[in-house]
Amino acid sequence: MAELSQLRSQLMAAQLDYTDDVICTPPRLEPGDGREGAPSGALILSYFTAPKDKTYTSIATAVRDAAAGATPTVARMGVYEVAADGGITLRASTAHDASLWSVLNTEYERNFTLPFVAQRGQRYAAAKLIVTAAALPSLQGVSIAPTAWSNVNVRYSPSAWGRVLSQTDLPASVPVGSIVGIQSVPKFVIR
Repeated sequence: MAELSQLRSQLMAAQLDYTDDVICTPPRLEPGDGREGAPSGALILSYFTAPKDKTYTSIATAVRDAAAGATPTVARMGVYEVAADGGITLRASTAHDASLWSVLNTEYERNFTLPFVAQRGQRYAAAKLIVTAAALPSLQGVSIAPTAWSNVNVRYSPSAWGRVLSQTDLPASVPVGSIVGIQSVPKFVIR
């Protein structure tokens, strides 16, 4: 019986793509080989549930086939805590880095300005934001068919993905009514 329980735990970890040290969202095993290319000023969110109490110090994404153009005004990543009503509050973030996402086929890992302390069972959302008048990066990610149904589907509770338009920096909080669906999201690795 203990072996079955251990096997079940291992299967759950593989399906959710959590290890003792890393959270991947969306999971690495998520089907599709998509790319994320949101407009300037769009806060992009990928939701996950913390598998355990743990302190994380960094977050990463990877550029796919289009790098960011000349010096963006804002280029940051962060983690938001999700409230019971679906609103989000910033819990950890990276500093602005104009070199973020500037080279093709490159992973960009950045440290949080303060460590992120996850609580087991709590919903969070990994986030990225770029504000620029230059070329936007295309990040390695997951895409689904661009339909109205897709936008609604990813917002069913618990949410999978979301976006908040017209941002000039990572907002401290966002009410649930301001978060809308999106068809693509970058892959995040939280370490």
